[in-house]
Amino acid sequence: MAEHELWLTDDKGARIALLDDFIRFEGTRSVNTVGQCRLFLPSTFDTSLLRIDRMIQLWRAPAGGRLSLWRPFLIQRARYEMLGQKETIMVGGEDPITLLKRRNVIGYKGSSEASKSAPLDDVMKEYVLEAMVSSGHTTGFGSRDYTGLTVQTDLSRGYDTLYEAAYKNVFDVLREISRANVAYDDTDLFFDVVPTFVTGKSISFEFRTYVGQIGADLSDRVVFDQAYGNFTNPFYESDWSDVQSYVYVGGQGSGALRRIYEIYDKARLYVSKWAWREGWTDARSADSNDAIQAEGFRALQSGRPIMSFGGQPVDTDETQYDVDWHFGDLVRARYRDIDEKCMVVGVTLTIEKKRETINTDLRVVSSELQQTDSILGGWEPEEEPE
Repeated sequence: MAEHELWLTDDKGARIALLDDFIRFEGTRSVNTVGQCRLFLPSTFDTSLLRIDRMIQLWRAPAGGRLSLWRPFLIQRARYEMLGQKETIMVGGEDPITLLKRRNVIGYKGSSEASKSAPLDDVMKEYVLEAMVSSGHTTGFGSRDYTGLTVQTDLSRGYDTLYEAAYKNVFDVLREISRANVAYDDTDLFFDVVPTFVTGKSISFEFRTYVGQIGADLSDRVVFDQAYGNFTNPFYESDWSDVQSYVYVGGQGSGALRRIYEIYDKARLYVSKWAWREGWTDARSADSNDAIQAEGFRALQSGRPIMSFGGQPVDTDETQYDVDWHFGDLVRARYRDIDEKCMVVGVTLTIEKKRETINTDLRVVSSELQQTDSILGGWEPEEEPE
């Protein structure tokens, strides 16, 4: 059985208290998303210790293994509530990716701060570096730069193109760039802020990027299947609720002189007689036909059907979490007639009374479940096939 330690630290990572009397902990990490935690404490806890940006650190040891930091969370909220005669304290935290939400790209369109031309994973790092690590900007309140945050060296594995991000929020920019890489190159681009040096007195972080996949490809030996006793409560969902099959993109100009491009996908467009689902994207900042089309491709990419696959893995001798597989790895999962290679794109841990539950989000990365879109541009789609 896994072992756990929960530590409250200050904003620099120095330990303040071991939280050995907590009632329940829920923590989630997910790709390109700010991870969340909820910690439930008894009413007797000293609430003066719960200050903004202090950290909740979950340390976890798999059965027979050593303790290591699973994920730190910066305290962002606290809720005190009476339920009848019983008081509860809930502390909410966000993982280090939340730091990316605290900076903007400061630069006008066309400036060196806002306009970047390089592989998109390197572009991400330039924005983070200039906004958070070496901004060269000092006000009366002090430097914008974060000490204890570094940026991984360039890997140059993303799609090479020009990107503009004048005055946008850094976290939003990174998510847009990730979607752009998929639209241009059909290759995933992930980012994370990971702890790199942790002691009982301090913690430091590094911004990193991953192209294609985060972890290792273990799909030839890590298989989750109810028949093996290592996969419970599996689910698969195909959701077309917010699909777009035909996107109008508005470029520069106004009225009849405004440049309009239309992007569509035949695979979605002809799935039924009602499948013409329109969307609109404002690309007035784009200054060429190629740039307008690129905005449309990104919109159509984000309007794909959502396919979700997941369940609760069970530790066995061959499939033990944090030993045989980790967040970001590629594994194989089976349910009903589905037998697919999947990426572990989300992990949620729930801990109470020394009992741990693991939930995963799996995204299919191969095969027929990922419908192949044929994204095209033009005024009229090709004739519907007979």
